[in-house]
Amino acid sequence: MIENAFKADLHVHSTYSDGTLTPKEIVELAASCNLQGLSITDHDATFAYEEAKDLAEEKNILLVPGAEISAKLGESSVHVLMYGSYCTLAKMQDFFTNLQEKRKKRFCMMIDALCKEGISLDREKLLSTIPKSPGRSHIANELICLGIVPNAKACFQRYLKPGKPGFVKHFGKPLQETLDIIHQAGGKAFLAHPHVIRKKSMCQAILTFPFDGIECFYANFKRTDCDSWIKIARDKGWLISGGSDFHGNAKPGIHLGSSFIGRADFFKIFA
Repeated sequence: MIENAFKADLHVHSTYSDGTLTPKEIVELAASCNLQGLSITDHDATFAYEEAKDLAEEKNILLVPGAEISAKLGESSVHVLMYGSYCTLAKMQDFFTNLQEKRKKRFCMMIDALCKEGISLDREKLLSTIPKSPGRSHIANELICLGIVPNAKACFQRYLKPGKPGFVKHFGKPLQETLDIIHQAGGKAFLAHPHVIRKKSMCQAILTFPFDGIECFYANFKRTDCDSWIKIARDKGWLISGGSDFHGNAKPGIHLGSSFIGRADFFKIFA
């Protein structure tokens, strides 16, 4: 059972990727939500930790380094939650820099693809205003602002999901290579949000890789919906993580701390 006295949300996004709150605003919100543990896991980026760590210490929140890394298994994207120490981040900076450069390349390719569809976007303007890790959500926001689509769901359905004219495949590294890099840097790798993997065969294939744990508790899924993932983690001797996948106003139905782990599981990860 998760302890009520200690709650840690280990899946949160800031303005360094596709969230709408800055790292410091997230820490302030975490304090108001009585969270004791927190990891800001931006997509392929770790800038938030350095910016938020002093305020987190002031607020008595255990802020731990993390990131959500986009890897590949065949043609499919697999999201990996990386947790580690400050030393881990230092060892992985070249890796993250490479991923961010690839994200920008993909971002520009999506803009070019949309241009062929008659949608003209100012690439230089967008690149100057978007965060370190640009993605499809930033293009969706721009199309909403321009009145081309009413909301993000419509944008993805019409332009940005696989098979649509603005979609470009992700440039992530192979899953095994990603896990190796994390482990060589002294970090731990968790399978992110397995709840949303639709293909059973894909999930079974992913679970053969050497993860350290599974994100068993996620977003607004009920605790009972997470039992199967807890059983898999325990059967494999893996660690258990959990988090809200909070994005601020980008995902208004998901609140910070809506999913979490307790003290025992937290300190098994960050012993």
